[in-house]
Amino acid sequence: VLDEMVQLSSTGIDKKSLVAYGTVMRLWARQMQPLRAEKLLQDLWDSCDNGNWSVEPDVILYHIALQPWSAIGTLPACEKLLALLRQMEDRHKRNPKLPSPNHYCYNSLVSAWANCGRPEEAEKTLREMWHLYNNEGRKNVKPDLATYTIVMWAWSKIGSEVSLSKVKQLFQDLSDMNDSTLKPDASAYHALIAAYGRDGKADKCVALLEELWNHYRRTKNPRFKPNSATYKVVRDTIDKNDLPTAKELAETVRVIWGDGQEIQSDERSSGTFQL
Repeated sequence: VLDEMVQLSSTGIDKKSLVAYGTVMRLWARQMQPLRAEKLLQDLWDSCDNGNWSVEPDVILYHIALQPWSAIGTLPACEKLLALLRQMEDRHKRNPKLPSPNHYCYNSLVSAWANCGRPEEAEKTLREMWHLYNNEGRKNVKPDLATYTIVMWAWSKIGSEVSLSKVKQLFQDLSDMNDSTLKPDASAYHALIAAYGRDGKADKCVALLEELWNHYRRTKNPRFKPNSATYKVVRDTIDKNDLPTAKELAETVRVIWGDGQEIQSDERSSGTFQL
């Protein structure tokens, strides 16, 4: 089916076959075939360069081409994604009417660096996004909460004092912002808890879990509800570190977990429960 669609769309690209190109690109991306998705993107640009601007690739098609490179988790894949992103930036600079990369495109690059164990590059990309937003008026590249969480997770996986301080600073940056859409949510707390967990600081893990839970109890906002993975990180940190306060910490987690199960049961009964 893929081959037939490619053959159909390559007989002469027009608006109708542009839809076919987008469909096939999505299929190649889902099958982790980034070179094939990228080839179709280049076909569209070749057609534009020959004067057929009716098939100009939009930012969505670029994002589709970037996604599989982001998930591969190797340095060559990061470099390939970066090259595609720079290509899009260069075309936009030469012709401002052409689409520019948005924050979803840049988040793909952040994820790529995180997946290949390069947190410093992930954070560098985050800072570049802020530069574009603040200094060049590029409102479409404003970092979102996902951007920060990805960078925090990238650092948390390193497991060192330096990486812990990086995660703490990123979390603090979010907390200090006036933008309500960038306030730390459960995912950001989870990343910070994981960083403390790797450093064996069970007391800090429990304190953060308690803080997150109290925030959820106060707001009833599901964005702040800790999930089972967060509880597991905290319990594993307690179990792996022989601390004199281990019993007290474990009891605090048990109480929070029990409260969570009770609220979850009440939500089911009232019909407001959300997974």
